[in-house]
Amino acid sequence: MDLNQIRSELLKSIKRRSSSTEPLQQVSILSEVSDKFGQTFYSDKGAQEALLTVWYDLFRIGYLAWGFNLSNPNPPFFHLTERSHKFLENFSRDPANSDGYLHYLKSKTSFSPVVESYIREALNTFNNDCYKAAAVMVGCASESLVLELSEVIIQRKQNLQTPLLNNHKINQQKISAKIEGISDILKPHSKNMGFSLEESFNSHWPSFVHYIRITRNEVGHPKNIQPVTDDEVHAGLLMFPIVAELTTKLIEWVNKSTF
Repeated sequence: MDLNQIRSELLKSIKRRSSSTEPLQQVSILSEVSDKFGQTFYSDKGAQEALLTVWYDLFRIGYLAWGFNLSNPNPPFFHLTERSHKFLENFSRDPANSDGYLHYLKSKTSFSPVVESYIREALNTFNNDCYKAAAVMVGCASESLVLELSEVIIQRKQNLQTPLLNNHKINQQKISAKIEGISDILKPHSKNMGFSLEESFNSHWPSFVHYIRITRNEVGHPKNIQPVTDDEVHAGLLMFPIVAELTTKLIEWVNKSTF
């Protein structure tokens, strides 16, 4: 049974029922989600155990807490924590909803299997409360976008018979150098991108890529026990679709440009 699918259905049920004035109860949520998976679910012990595992994980990571009020403080009643209220506001594409997040990301842009593999792992680690690992995975996905864009620029310059020097920053191995090289090459031509792409490139590209890399570096070279917080990684995941879409548009522009 797909744990992400179970998690998504649980969150959908919780979101729907939380809008009611009726107290939330465990049996109502579990029954509703079980019914979603059909009659065979009730005879599948492994599937039922998977549902219970994901259900209790929502309490473990702090999205849910037991009790409705002081008169009903114990199971089967439960309530949403402040953290869960925050992510349910944008539930359809929040990283807590892996399937919804990936669907939203794919609706905004196309990306390589390499990028997808890192983002999937970032979502898995984030939703298992492993924020340092998630930060590294988002950083890897971001660096993969940088590599894709740099390769397209290098190839385009060769096709235009204006190849870049071997010692140009974009040809160096370090990602930080490639980022600077991309900016050095594209920024003088940003006026030719069209207003929307120019604005997005000038505002989102440097801020996002450096934000993600700084976060990843803090994890890779930690100076304290908690180099990144869940809010920082959550913000990075929410920002990632913006830079992924931007990268796709930049690649399309580069392939048509005569810069």
